[in-house]
Amino acid sequence: PYPFTFQVLTPETKMTKTAKTKHSGGWLPPNEAARTTAVAMSAEAGRRGSSAGCPSWLCDCELNRQFFTPKTPLQKGDWLSGPGRVERSGQSFEQFQRQHQPRRRATEERKTIVLVPVGDCDSIDSSALAAFVQAWFGLPVVLMDSVAISQLTKPKPRQSEFGEQILTTSITDYLVRHCKPQAAFCTMAFTMTDLYPDPKWNFVFGIADPSVRVGCFSFARYVGTPGKSLLWRSCATLVHELGHLFDVAHCVYYQCVMNGANHLQESDESPLHLCPVDERKLLEALAGVPSAMQSGRARYDRLLAFFDSACNTFAAEAAWTRARIAACDAVAQPQDSSWRGRSGAARGWAG
Repeated sequence: PYPFTFQVLTPETKMTKTAKTKHSGGWLPPNEAARTTAVAMSAEAGRRGSSAGCPSWLCDCELNRQFFTPKTPLQKGDWLSGPGRVERSGQSFEQFQRQHQPRRRATEERKTIVLVPVGDCDSIDSSALAAFVQAWFGLPVVLMDSVAISQLTKPKPRQSEFGEQILTTSITDYLVRHCKPQAAFCTMAFTMTDLYPDPKWNFVFGIADPSVRVGCFSFARYVGTPGKSLLWRSCATLVHELGHLFDVAHCVYYQCVMNGANHLQESDESPLHLCPVDERKLLEALAGVPSAMQSGRARYDRLLAFFDSACNTFAAEAAWTRARIAACDAVAQPQDSSWRGRSGAARGWAG
């Protein structure tokens, strides 16, 4: 559906025409009926509890009102006011099913997520990032040795206000050639060096190319800025870009980790969880890997274990996840394998 997804673009780039037009263009976030249809393929599903195979823990309107915030109205400079205008129609679960072709899905033979540091990343807790990705997706994660910037293809880095700046394709080209083991489903690079995707852009936080299942993102603009912690922002950007490699597009239905962002404040305002629309997409995308214990309850259990282990950094996320588990346990049907797993019982994560 999109060869490249550019997550963040500053308002000061060449895309200045957005400042000359009304930022919303008359667009309003989808209402509750549209949000329910996006996840359940039926606006009636939220009132009945389930429809078209959509489980109650994902499509129940009352439950979703309790845990998920609808997408906020647009402000000038936001992603959907500028470069993301073409994405305003959103990607429903039904559209995701049509776009997520079998050849692009994770399988038992091809399920590993490969993470590749580029340049000096000593200030990043790479082990925590790998642990978070494993909890988020339930798939094996391999952390490779760092790749020196000098190993990348031309052009040479250019200069920005954040120091050296690398062309993103010089990284993704390297990943395709050297960092895609046979068992890998996708490969994602991360770096402390600033990035740009095209000479016309002044920077980008991250990109993902689902056609070859590689991507990269930078932490350079997260350091020394007010707001969320470096680890929180790094985890959020990492699973956002990896989500694109599973064919999950930017979210327009709820405040969600898959929201596009055009500036750091907009990125920080997105929560570190998936909305029900994208949760259903991810479970569908991972259905080809039974060994990963892909059920809603198992996934939340894994995430809760990670959040609790990180102490105060993710205290709010731990509280949200704990409450979400209890609420979904109460509404999920006993035979609902999408929540409880094939055994019919909730299963946790042992690491």
